[in-house]
Amino acid sequence: DELVGECVGHVLDEARAAPSARERLEVYLRGIWMIQYNEPAANDVLIRAEHGSAVSTVLCDRARDAIRSLLSDAQADGSVAGEVTADDVYQLILERGHALRAGHRPAVADYERHIDFTLRALRP
Repeated sequence: DELVGECVGHVLDEARAAPSARERLEVYLRGIWMIQYNEPAANDVLIRAEHGSAVSTVLCDRARDAIRSLLSDAQADGSVAGEVTADDVYQLILERGHALRAGHRPAVADYERHIDFTLRALRP
């Protein structure tokens, strides 16, 4: 849990350094999705497969707060569709995690292409 927390912290730091609100959200999501792809065990933490861990609960709450904030900023400047909710975005993280846990592991180039499709779909 703590290692995943460190990885998520690095992703959040990288996202905060991006120049625009949309890029901050996209850097964050891309980073989380790549953690899910590159570190399969991280999915148990990120999708809360193992309930009860205090570290996991804090990490998931931190991720939800980051999504809310990044999404709100991107919607405020009009770079992300207004109808997208933080729960929608969190669901995208859960769905990727479940697919990867179930053994659906595409080639990295295909996975990155799918990420690009998803990120473009969030735009107005």
